[in-house]
Amino acid sequence: MIYPGPDGASVHAQHEGQEMIYVLAGTIEVRFADRSERLTAGDCIHFPGYLTHSLSRIGRAQARALLVLSAR
Repeated sequence: MIYPGPDGASVHAQHEGQEMIYVLAGTIEVRFADRSERLTAGDCIHFPGYLTHSLSRIGRAQARALLVLSAR
């Protein structure tokens, strides 16, 4: 479970394997080098972990998401 902070407190990551994020509450922005995706409750995103990415909460409401990482 992750609880992303506001825009100024984004979490940056890059790793092996795959990543899946399923948003349970609030709105989350996932930023990549070439684009960003805004996700709300019920949305899901899947991507290779080697892509540099960051997560941040959008708005004042607390955001909560299920984060699943897999090795190759």
